[in-house]
Amino acid sequence: MDIIEYKNKVVHNAKVLAEFIDQSKEKSFDFCKFATAASSPGELPLNVIMNKPYDLICAAASGSLMYLAKHGADAVYHDGTEFIDVELKHCEINENNLFRSRLDTLYLSQTKEKAYNKNTRQAVRSVGARYHLHSDENRQLKKMLTFLTVAETSQDYRILDVYGIVGDQVMSYLNKSNKSIRHIKLSYFLNEGFQVDSPFQPYGYLRWEDEVRKTAPLLD
Repeated sequence: MDIIEYKNKVVHNAKVLAEFIDQSKEKSFDFCKFATAASSPGELPLNVIMNKPYDLICAAASGSLMYLAKHGADAVYHDGTEFIDVELKHCEINENNLFRSRLDTLYLSQTKEKAYNKNTRQAVRSVGARYHLHSDENRQLKKMLTFLTVAETSQDYRILDVYGIVGDQVMSYLNKSNKSIRHIKLSYFLNEGFQVDSPFQPYGYLRWEDEVRKTAPLLD
């Protein structure tokens, strides 16, 4: 695949992603419309391309192209100089489950009553990229550019933003613990990473956060 084919596929996928979001309330969508690193739109049967549906969405949002293989890197990305492998991560936030503290911290919780309890609430910026690390070898394989797509799902499916961190940052975070299940928080992507120049033009996470801070129920 050359750079021209790559760019054409990226532009095409951004349009398909917009179509998917417009139809998100409907029960079905033809994911075969997406291009991948190894295929053109409509080339693959649904049972093949739907092996990694979230990766299709994240790839389209980040301007990368999904690999079909289930193991190894998730997609390929051109950084302006060369093609590089990337890891794709995805997290969702339901705006209806947000509550605001008097210090303006936003929390996720199933009910307002549970939002008062530290054990049954979660700071919205603590959502993020989830890792299942089966071995030290598996952990080392995560050392690559990683994109996190942040979506909001209360009514229509909305992509708020895409953030990235480099491989050394991924390893620095994962190596803080030997636990097999690890999370790299959205706050880390916000504070230490960078906003990906998405061909899709997401809503904007910080813009959304400012808006919901004004409307989220107050924990008095």
